Amino acid sequence: MKRNILFFVMLYAFALILGCKLIPQKSKIVSSFYPYTFAAQYLGRTDYDYVTIFENIENRNFNFDTNIKAKLLIINGNGIDEDLINKIKHENLFIASNYTKLEKKNYLVYLNPNKMEDVFFGLSQIFCKFNEKKCKYFSKRCGDYVALIEEVKSSLLNLSKRIKEKNIKILIYKDYYKPLFDFMKIEPILFSEDKIKKTAGKKIVIFPSKEISKNYSKLLEKYQAKAVIFDPNMKGDYAKTFIMFVKKFKKAIENLG
Repeated sequence: MKRNILFFVMLYAFALILGCKLIPQKSKIVSSFYPYTFAAQYLGRTDYDYVTIFENIENRNFNFDTNIKAKLLIINGNGIDEDLINKIKHENLFIASNYTKLEKKNYLVYLNPNKMEDVFFGLSQIFCKFNEKKCKYFSKRCGDYVALIEEVKSSLLNLSKRIKEKNIKILIYKDYYKPLFDFMKIEPILFSEDKIKKTAGKKIVIFPSKEISKNYSKLLEKYQAKAVIFDPNMKGDYAKTFIMFVKKFKKAIENLG
């Protein structure tokens, strides 16, 4: 009886090993930040395996297999993540800031929806080169999602108009939010106790997390400012993340009175 059990265990193990050898390994698409992974995965679907290197824009530790080989490496550029070029073996390279012809230092391309449209178009062209037979499919997927980004842009511009009409001052916790307000044509103020004290009128401060905003709750209350949480890492559906941001912002405006 024991011999039969051992035989079947060995047979099962052999089948698993053989199965792994027969199943072809998918090529990897490696991105520095999640929004680029999202764009690539939306276009390429199950054709590839997708890897994101940095989970947090503020804490860029390398947590990845040093032997990783990428069919395509996607980075932001602008002095933020170029070191990945020499750290990850790759066949093809996509630098978001180069494609959008945007070379502002430390500028997160994906936080500007105008530029993210360029990224989608650029990636769809690369996927077309990888698989010409599916080019129409990639182009269709790209067009569908760019249409969603167009809706996002409309919502953000309407929000911008409302902010200006109510003469609301925007303070940002870190300057990585600037690309968003660059698109909205609003000049944000870099947050500090001195700046919030000197800024007159209605104020809204953008924080990356509730935990950080709580550290300044008394300061916000003292100077009658409202907080809006917006994670710059955008770990989710790109368009939906912006729509949620707009809803939070509208609520903050209402609470300002």
